[in-house]
Amino acid sequence: MEYIVKPYNDKTARRITDGTIKGFIRTRSGENVRILCNDAKGDYPLVGLVDDEIGDRPMRWTINGKYIMPRSRKVEKHRYDLVLFVPEEGGDAV
Repeated sequence: MEYIVKPYNDKTARRITDGTIKGFIRTRSGENVRILCNDAKGDYPLVGLVDDEIGDRPMRWTINGKYIMPRSRKVEKHRYDLVLFVPEEGGDAV
């Protein structure tokens, strides 16, 4: 099955997580991500685990999947921003 990369969208991510559609949630640099919750308090309501070379690393993102470097508040592209891999045909709820 061919997958295409889409910007992170919370509605689609929920459908991937609950198995309604096939797909993957990953960082921009390709690490697998497991979203634990999307309603944490504060500016970074997405809480998840990034599977990298160290193991499962807990991280937080904005509701739009943006990772902001601690103490910098810069909103530029970052390797830990979230993206979605969805099937090329069907499964597209973005």
